[in-house]
Amino acid sequence: MKNTIYGITLGVIALLVITITLTVTNRNIRQNEIAHSIEAAIEQSVDTVNGENIQNQQEFLADVTQGILMGIQSNGEVTLCIAKADQNTGILSVKAEEKFYHPNGQQGQVSAAKTVVLEQYAKELKKTFTICYRIGGELYKTYRLQEGSHLLVPTIPTETFHYWMEEDGKPCTNMENQKVTEDRVFYAMMGE
Repeated sequence: MKNTIYGITLGVIALLVITITLTVTNRNIRQNEIAHSIEAAIEQSVDTVNGENIQNQQEFLADVTQGILMGIQSNGEVTLCIAKADQNTGILSVKAEEKFYHPNGQQGQVSAAKTVVLEQYAKELKKTFTICYRIGGELYKTYRLQEGSHLLVPTIPTETFHYWMEEDGKPCTNMENQKVTEDRVFYAMMGE
């Protein structure tokens, strides 16, 4: 009886540790995703304005909004607030908020804000690179990340996943700490 109680107690503790880990990881991934989507959307919209494909402020705001929402791939309720958009002064201030549910059923929220002076921002843009993740030849996830930022590593919802590997077949370790310096493609190594 004593061993049964120990076993149940350890099982409950293990379940709590797993839930806490999933909650923290889920929140961090969503925070990075929303921050990167705002950055990428503003960069893309500034490039579009510089190419003169946008005629007025409404088209510019629609382009920014579309870019942000397309960059957020996780499921959640996204609220976008354009705090200030002034074509004359070249100021754009955007805040995005995402509400989602943690694995324990409680609601969580992440937000990110970005304010830029468009003329200065266009001069200071860092390069962005495309990071692709493939499973069995199929595209699984794509991220556009700024040079020098850390890799975002998606979780795989299958039990047969072992690790990510590069095009040359080398297994990738410690990916979260790698900095983005070029376009990269990673392949899932699956097992039985």
